[in-house]
Parts: sequence; structure tokens; C-alpha cells
Amino acid sequence: MVLCENCRKKVSFSVRDENIVTNIKGREIKFSGKVACCDNCGEEVYVPEVEKNNLETLRKIYKQRLI
Repeated sequence: MVLCENCRKKVSFSVRDENIVTNIKGREIKFSGKVACCDNCGEEVYVPEVEKNNLETLRKIYKQRLI
């Protein structure tokens, strides 16, 4: 259960795969990541474990492109 800022209550959530595009130091990086969504309204919710996994994936891809 996590807090949904849209529903203003603790809700269950689902995790789905999504293509994410971000910029780091002027470099565009695309990767397949995860997004957590509220089971009640469908809006994105913050789940620390999901964000941590996305950041680890992003870090690996960024390091590979530096080589």
C-alpha cells in the first residue's frame, strides 16, 4: 500500500513496463523501466523500490555509453 496523491489515501498499486526517456548531462537515454500506478485511479504513484530499480538500470546504461 502506498499513498496516492490523486486519491488522497493509501491504495494498492500495479507495476507495468514502460519506455522511459531522460536526459543526463545533455545525453538522451532511453530504457525499459517500471512504473507503479494506483489501482484505484490509474495515476502514477511513488514506490521507492520501483524508483531504485529504475535508477540502477539508468546508471548501468549511462556507464556503458561512456565507454
